[in-house]
Amino acid sequence: MNTHASFRDSLSAEERDLLEGHGRRLEAFQAFVGSSAFAVVTRRADYGDRPTFKVPPGVVKFSRKEHAITISSHLKLGSSRYYREQEEAPDGIGDLEEGRLVQRGSFSEFCKKNDIPARAGYDLVTSTVTWARSDFLMFCTSVAPEGPGLGGLGKPFPEYDCATFIPDPSAFAMQLGKDIGEQFDMNNVQRTPFDTMRQASLAQVEITTQGRLLRKGLDTVVLVVHGPVTYCDRPERVINRIPVERRAEAIPFVKRHKYGGQQEYRFVVGVVGEPRETEFLMEITDGLRSLAVALTR
Repeated sequence: MNTHASFRDSLSAEERDLLEGHGRRLEAFQAFVGSSAFAVVTRRADYGDRPTFKVPPGVVKFSRKEHAITISSHLKLGSSRYYREQEEAPDGIGDLEEGRLVQRGSFSEFCKKNDIPARAGYDLVTSTVTWARSDFLMFCTSVAPEGPGLGGLGKPFPEYDCATFIPDPSAFAMQLGKDIGEQFDMNNVQRTPFDTMRQASLAQVEITTQGRLLRKGLDTVVLVVHGPVTYCDRPERVINRIPVERRAEAIPFVKRHKYGGQQEYRFVVGVVGEPRETEFLMEITDGLRSLAVALTR
């Protein structure tokens, strides 16, 4: 597997600018060849006021015992639509605004903030703008506290009787991407014309593994972005400082302050196309299970 440094150094300045910047940093790349050929790219996200891209010394997944990574046969990833359809509550997983940001106000003010030329009469028009992205899959955890024990971290999840510790989020992100690439049915996605063009271009990519050039194109690329959620009373404060063309990517990592007690750390997974289903049950491989440790609540 390429390290962050070697992978990053292999890219041109234009490619790095496309993949990094404004809360994003490249981490690692790995190609896999089996019944299908795919690549996994991992990237860190940090949309705080002073981003450090520091990976915490572990994250915690709260669940019912039978669903714990160390015990269960399957792991569930949900889409943003899945979480929007759950009942909303500060101590629950539902959020009506998950995966989107709705801004309402003066249209002229919107144009001013986004460098759009205003015209006469715009100040008489109100607007509703929704920032969103194509649906995606995500696995939600919480940042582990410093020192021994969990402290009050589990309070927002009283219905869960089990906690699982993931000491290396970066390794977990790569393994998660690998397992999804091998298990997810890439035919079960809906593609826009742009996605179809991207898929065609991937088919022309020759990949190298273990020093050998394989005359086989990529079937897809799995992108895993992981990082802490930024909480604020007005999420648009964070979103508005990001260039318009990149705002949708930040949406999964910005939430309203009332959910701050969850201290979320997310693994957001994207493939070429949008998943048709709101949930994906993935078989837990030995590789993924080895990266988790059972804790006592």
